[in-house]
Amino acid sequence: MTLRSYLILMISLTSVCWLLWLLILNIIDPEVTNWIGFSLFYSSLFLSILGAASIFGFVIRFIAMKQ
Repeated sequence: MTLRSYLILMISLTSVCWLLWLLILNIIDPEVTNWIGFSLFYSSLFLSILGAASIFGFVIRFIAMKQ
């Protein structure tokens, strides 16, 4: 897997995770949901933040290596 294909895959999957998190945020009512709703919410949020942090860290390292 090349670096370009990895970044495209990572950006697209992170975007999907953010969209899923927003969808879950709008659909699930926290006052009446069970553990499945909470686990979907927190797992999608975790994967979204993890993907965004990975992409951000790569960009920072890439900029730092050029200087």
